[in-house]
Amino acid sequence: MSTFKTVDDMQVSGKTVLVRCDLNVPMKDGTITDTTRIDRSLATLSELVDKGARVVVLSHFGRPKGHVVAKMSLRPIADALAKKMGKDVAFAPLLIDVEIIIIPSTIKSSLATLGTVIYKVLPAGTV
Repeated sequence: MSTFKTVDDMQVSGKTVLVRCDLNVPMKDGTITDTTRIDRSLATLSELVDKGARVVVLSHFGRPKGHVVAKMSLRPIADALAKKMGKDVAFAPLLIDVEIIIIPSTIKSSLATLGTVIYKVLPAGTV
């Protein structure tokens, strides 16, 4: 049986760590109705921040079908994450091009949430 590393085994101080979280929480009229998915991410995110990592959270909200949809913004989820962690959580829109994902370098917080990942249909053979 193979072994794999956990957060406990990683030396992350001074490094930027990209964490993919399932933060696609149910919302009604702009209010989160169930924070379970956020709550389940807290231990990992807190441990990384406590170890000195700069944590960038990547997630999605809804299915925007290749378009920017304001009501599918992760900003309310970033705000809820900040409240639960008791820390500032920067929010940065995710900029996507066909070949590169750009994480804004201006984020100074120890924890940041990127905007919704936008699904793109690419021509066959481009990836």
